[in-house]
Amino acid sequence: MKINKKNIVVVFDGYCVLCSNFASWLAKRDTQNKIFYTTFESNFLIENYPEIKLIDTVFIIDNNSKTYIKTEAIKICLDRIHYNKFMMSIFNLIPLYFANILYDMVAKTRYTFFSKKKECSIPSSILKSRILN
Repeated sequence: MKINKKNIVVVFDGYCVLCSNFASWLAKRDTQNKIFYTTFESNFLIENYPEIKLIDTVFIIDNNSKTYIKTEAIKICLDRIHYNKFMMSIFNLIPLYFANILYDMVAKTRYTFFSKKKECSIPSSILKSRILN
């Protein structure tokens, strides 16, 4: 599948409750349908991006097949849904290095604090047309 210039693909850990909730939250706010979703175990990812493996981060894939991770990926997601400009300006004041340290702390403890699902899944709140299996 070719990703449209305006679209991105969010690759998230389908076992992680926090990650699934983030994907669901994004989908509810993506009123222009600019975001597609997939998990690390999807055929789409395995066939098109075999180099991307499950690690402690969300991945974003843009229309040039460039990947973004951690805080940079979150910022791209928030930008795509036109998240609150004031909050984004505050978020952008935090140096990427420090934001990634915080991101890493949350990512490494996500199963402990937010739980882990028994099987990899995509939240049912995401439209089937936005899911890349």
